[in-house]
Formats: sequence, C-alpha cells, structure tokens
Amino acid sequence: MDAGDFTTTGRRAGGADIEIDTIPAVAFLAEELLTYLEKNPEMVHDDSVIDYGWSPIRLTPFDDVLVAQVPNVVTNPRTDVTADLSTVLWIRAQQWLLAEKTGLELEELSYLDDVQIAEGWRTGAQIHMRRHRGRWLIAASEVTDEATADETLWSPLPSWELLRIALPLAYCLWLPEGTTAVVDENEILEVRDGTPERGLRLDAV
Repeated sequence: MDAGDFTTTGRRAGGADIEIDTIPAVAFLAEELLTYLEKNPEMVHDDSVIDYGWSPIRLTPFDDVLVAQVPNVVTNPRTDVTADLSTVLWIRAQQWLLAEKTGLELEELSYLDDVQIAEGWRTGAQIHMRRHRGRWLIAASEVTDEATADETLWSPLPSWELLRIALPLAYCLWLPEGTTAVVDENEILEVRDGTPERGLRLDAV
C-alpha cells in the first residue's frame, strides 16, 4: 500500500498532539480512538502502551507529536511495528460489532496467542471454529466433542497468521468459551453459543 493511500487523523488529547495513520475508509475509527484518549488523559505520555483491542497501541514520540504505532500483524508482530493502524482498528470494530449482533460477551485473545488447527483445515469452502477450554480449534468440518479430546489432531498456529487467510477468522477470536463459528474467505456464515436451540445466522461483517 502506497503512502498516498493513507490519511493522518490528529487531535490534541491528554496534553499532547497525537497522530494516527489509517486508510481513509477507517479514519472514523481513528477518531474514536482519539476520543477515547481524550477521556483517559492519564494514558497519554511518551511510549505509553494502550490496551485497545486485539493488539496494544504505543504512542511513540516523533518531534513534537505522539505517533500511534502497533505490532505489524500483517507481516510479523513479534519483530515488526507499523504506524498504519487500519487493520488493528478494523478488527477491533468488527469484534465488537459481532458481540452486538450475537449478544455474546467477548473474551479477549491476544494476537500472539496460538489457535489450534487440524490437518487440511483450509481445504474446504468453509472453515469451522470452536472455542473449547480456552483455545480455538479450527478445522475444515465441524469440530466434534470427539475431536476436542484428541490432541493428535491439532497443531498450533499464531492467531495473527489468520489474517493472511481470511479476516472473518480474526473477527471471531474474541467470542466466548463454547462458541462455534463457520466462516468463509469473506464473511461469517454462522455463530452458535453452545446452546443447541440457538443458532445465529449473520450477514457479512
């Protein structure tokens, strides 16, 4: 993405000038973050780390401005940082929107946490997810009770790598224990909360 594709949203908050870079389509989410910082001025200082969604946001001083930076979940967040907050802010917004649509309470999962994948999990048109005992199990077909008990079926994958495959996978990662979801490359097709009689069909988010 070229630098010309970015817009900078700036505001004074907490006694400092803060700048946030995003693509224009999600600049409104940068405004929401700035409003949040205005209401929490104690968070605003050089190199402060803000817990705001899927990955932390650091306010890094450049000249007389604090520039928001995040781990680069598109490349490698263990080693890389970026001033482009588009992906991180968008994922956070979609996670909260999903909670609103389903009425489920979110349970956090770090971008550094592993999910567990089954062999061939990407071979079908749909991907199935189940949060079981605090971890996400992801497969090409429904994750049964029997499958959750068979540790030989599962291999770890850092959750941030899901972004390279399908963003809807990341949207589901904060859904709570017992939740199952079905997604494809473009949308969330189904969410169930573990209660047999309740199945929530969702439009694309």
